[in-house]
Order: sequence, then structure tokens, then C-alpha cells
Amino acid sequence: MRIEAIGNCWPTISKIRLLWLPSELNPSGCGQRRIWLAFFVAFAEATARPKPAHYMTVQMVDDLLSSAEIPRGERTRQEYCLWALRFAVAFKDDPAAMFEEPEVRGEVNEWRKQWAHSPRQYDYAGTVVTRILNWAWKDVGKLRMP
Repeated sequence: MRIEAIGNCWPTISKIRLLWLPSELNPSGCGQRRIWLAFFVAFAEATARPKPAHYMTVQMVDDLLSSAEIPRGERTRQEYCLWALRFAVAFKDDPAAMFEEPEVRGEVNEWRKQWAHSPRQYDYAGTVVTRILNWAWKDVGKLRMP
């Protein structure tokens, strides 16, 4: 048995087709357990997400800060470096791929709440994080966003 994803997109139940190989058809039914086991193994392989390279958040921030995408103004550059490094320190043990999941927005917002007493700092933290993630997604393709 083989499972094949139909189309170029991520396989879902409606986009997966079972291909029964002739040697696996068993009219007596005594091999059903083996067939179901093969089905689940093939299904798991077809729907498994590719393992991300160990691209960590610290690397992502470092790559942005050493790229040409940082603003040219000296003061703005210093502010971006400050907030990007704060972000990198807060998420230093996390892979960058975790930011592909929408649920992580809550964690980022929790981090931003440290500066809730100052609306400017709170907004600037969000702006810099958005810039980092957009750069990693659009410009260098290190992240996949829905």
C-alpha cells in the first residue's frame, strides 16, 4: 500500500489517495491487521511535516541584523538592534520554526507585555518582531506562514 498526496499542497484527508498494491489484497481477510498497520504507517509518512533545519531564533535575529534590510539611520539601527536582541534573548532556546504556528502570537504578546506601561515601547517591540518574522518569511524563506 502506498499513500499519495494529490496536488502540490499539504495533504489533508480529502487530498490523500490510497494506492493498494496487488500483492497486498487478501480475499480471506486474515491479513487485515497487517493492512491497517501498513495504512497507518503510510498515512503518517504522507502527512509528516518535514523536519526543519535547526534554525534557531538567535540565528534568525543575527541574520537579520547582519543583512542589508536593517534601516540605514544610525538611531533607528540602534533601536532595531536593541529590540531584536531583547527578542532573541527571550526566545533564545526556541527554533525559529515555532513562529510558523499562529498560537505563538500569544507568547510574543506575553513578552511584549513587559513594556505595557509605555505604549511606545510596547508598539515598537511589536514592530521589530513583525519586521524580523516578515523578513525571515518573505525575504529569505526561512519560515513558512499560512
